Amino acid sequence: MPVPLDVLILEDHPPDTELMLAALRRAGFDPRSQCVDSRDSFLAGLDPPPELILSDYSMPQFNAVDALNLLKDRGLMIPFIVVSGSIGEDQAVAAIKLGADDYLLKDRMGRLGNAVKQALELKRLRHEKEKIERSHSRLAAIIEATTDFVSIADAKGRLLYVNRAGRRMLDISEREDVSDLSVKDFHPAWALQIVQDQGLPGAREKGA
Repeated sequence: MPVPLDVLILEDHPPDTELMLAALRRAGFDPRSQCVDSRDSFLAGLDPPPELILSDYSMPQFNAVDALNLLKDRGLMIPFIVVSGSIGEDQAVAAIKLGADDYLLKDRMGRLGNAVKQALELKRLRHEKEKIERSHSRLAAIIEATTDFVSIADAKGRLLYVNRAGRRMLDISEREDVSDLSVKDFHPAWALQIVQDQGLPGAREKGA
């Protein structure tokens, strides 16, 4: 079953556009495309944002560098692949630095399908990473806001982290290093035994 894919193509030569679309279809995509060749039409094509942008490197009115700069200015992270008749190494490096995911020559169109799949997968991984980072940030904020003592220690009991409330209880400043402290310094023996018998084995089972 072909995978639907919204594609914005920055190209002023219709036969090349057809070659790109044919390559996408061979790779298992069902491209819904919009072809543009100017700044204004490119901006219009970003609303709503496409899933993929394919761009010639150099055209009379508008080019890949212009397009990448516009995306950067607007904070848009859209998979972007430069497809050009000819492109030098310096130009290719410049495009990658500006945010292009890949580049290929038009006479190597057979590479396009794999390049697109890799770019889409990279975007998915970035999105997952951002979700995890946001989740960690929310959890860290909750831990810092609680009035309960919260700490993290390694398997030997050495402290790695103590939250704000815990530092107040231990009379430790927020910038003071806690790595020289051990949970044995402030937990009763019965609590340490529970950690030893239940907490550590459970953590190991879950890969912590």
